[in-house]
Amino acid sequence: MVSSPEDVLTLSIIPLVAIVGTFALVMIIVLVVEFGRRTRNRLIHEERMAAMETGLPVPPPFIEGVRRPNYVMRGLVLIALGMALGVWTLTDPDFPLGIGAILFFMGLAILIAHSLTERRRRESYPSGSEHRPSADNPS
Repeated sequence: MVSSPEDVLTLSIIPLVAIVGTFALVMIIVLVVEFGRRTRNRLIHEERMAAMETGLPVPPPFIEGVRRPNYVMRGLVLIALGMALGVWTLTDPDFPLGIGAILFFMGLAILIAHSLTERRRRESYPSGSEHRPSADNPS
């Protein structure tokens, strides 16, 4: 039982601080990661410019974002999560089945989209073509 106005104020501030603190923590993490990424890209750019100015060979790019995303792994993970939540529904009838079904069908859609785009990519670039994009040389 709340007995004084100070208790009411304390009980209403705690959830507010928890919610604001959670969002602030997420924002701080995003800002730190983005700052690190920008700093790394700036240093790579400065290194490449210094190599060009002195006539040295330019080092190859090693930026991590060059790789193609692995849609098969994403689809399989979502399908597995959907199936696990479906099994959980069998043990706990109060748990909504829809969450597992949504994840399952999202994973299935990702796998279907990946197979269709891969088929289209293979038809566009015949095997043995020098211009065919790969994980090492995306175009």
